[in-house]
Amino acid sequence: ATVAKHMLAEKLTTVMLHDLHKRIDAEGVALQLDALGFKNQYDLCVIQNFPDNDKGKGYGFVNFLTPLAASSFCEIAETSIAFVLLL
Repeated sequence: ATVAKHMLAEKLTTVMLHDLHKRIDAEGVALQLDALGFKNQYDLCVIQNFPDNDKGKGYGFVNFLTPLAASSFCEIAETSIAFVLLL
């Protein structure tokens, strides 16, 4: 929960996702975020793709609307495999 505490203490809202499967896209991540209870708690979900083949580069970003939402997401991602399994 170290990252989660840091997000909250520093009032950070943007989270970098890494080690994503090359076939995952922003819509897929958004669906998983919604399934985890974060629907309407983020305003940006970007997954970086290679321009020549549209496959993912394995990382992306989510901007949550509040530091609390970002911290809550980080806590879930740090303490369980729930998010990893959904991707």
